[in-house]
Amino acid sequence: MAIVRLFAAARDAAGTGRDDIPGDTVGDVLAAASERYGPKFDDVLGTCKVWVNGEPADPSDSIGAAAQQAGVSQGDLARYAYARGMEPPFSAQTLAEELGEAA
Repeated sequence: MAIVRLFAAARDAAGTGRDDIPGDTVGDVLAAASERYGPKFDDVLGTCKVWVNGEPADPSDSIGAAAQQAGVSQGDLARYAYARGMEPPFSAQTLAEELGEAA
């Protein structure tokens, strides 16, 4: 499960700025988002840049890689980040620093 933040035209097409979308890879999450939000969102998606935890992402990239590098679960990552007032995207390095661990 990924916490997806949407901006500008993608936000308008989806009707929301934030959602939890299932998927193990970026491609899985984008496919699930397209199915959830429909053709208008799918059209906009082709013009979007996708970032995962502050880094440009490819469809094959794992959603959980940054959380695994920092030694926390994706759920813990999201809860901790929001509790600290952090807004995604944030990098694995930033998270590791916040958790007091080496990246």
